[in-house]
Amino acid sequence: FNDGETYKIHSIGIMKLVISAHAGSLIFHANVVKTF
Repeated sequence: FNDGETYKIHSIGIMKLVISAHAGSLIFHANVVKTF
């Protein structure tokens, strides 16, 4: 890999982490709202 490729792979991985974190917190909030 050259640096550009490595950077692209890392940014995709970070985006996936951010998206899954947001999805997880949305699901968590939905569950909290449901219990009340």
